[in-house]
Amino acid sequence: MTTDMVQRARVVMFAYNEARHTGSLDCMKAVVYVLKNRIRAGWGSGTWLNAIQGHEAVAGTDPQPDQMFDVQDRLLQMFARDIDDIYLSSSFGDDNTKLVVGEALYYQFIDKPTRGWFLENIVREPKLHPRTGQIGTMALFGNPPKVEKR
Repeated sequence: MTTDMVQRARVVMFAYNEARHTGSLDCMKAVVYVLKNRIRAGWGSGTWLNAIQGHEAVAGTDPQPDQMFDVQDRLLQMFARDIDDIYLSSSFGDDNTKLVVGEALYYQFIDKPTRGWFLENIVREPKLHPRTGQIGTMALFGNPPKVEKR
């Protein structure tokens, strides 16, 4: 087993745990795309495991308690099948989830209580962190669009 395989497995476990309650494969994939955006932005020293460890500080809702994984869960099986395409960037733009997530760096589940920090620093600061999309009960937030100077 390589460290790359360990990281991918941890990404699956994290996203499954975060979004399984939604019953949505797209929400689980969106968690991974947001993590990937954070890594590209230099969060967590640019590594998947550090980005996951730093998630709690910027989470929109309280972290979900760790769930037992049911390897017979069809949603988990479909998600595990798709993770390599996201992790290795081998999806070629035909993934609607990727298009909706865009460059979002934050998310919250609107069916769960919002953390105070998130409410004050993200939701109530739409000029700094506009709401950029929604997938099921998952609201996505990003940074303001960059304006080119002339």
